[in-house]
Amino acid sequence: MAGCVKLFPVSPVAAQDWRLREKMKRYAKEGWKLGRADQIAVDTIEAYYRGETCEADALLACDAAKRAGLAARMRRGRR
Repeated sequence: MAGCVKLFPVSPVAAQDWRLREKMKRYAKEGWKLGRADQIAVDTIEAYYRGETCEADALLACDAAKRAGLAARMRRGRR
């Protein structure tokens, strides 16, 4: 069932949720924690699933997390 979201996302939020959950798994293997922006995105997605916020807010949080990750990689000199 985990592959269903990857192959057939029911919404853009579900695709972002899958991406962040996979990142959480990779980080857990290394003993790392998610960055602040990624954790905010996960929390916002969970709030969307509970009906406490709208889809646009969840997508904005995901976009902010992506931008924060890109900015951090650029500061470190990676692309």
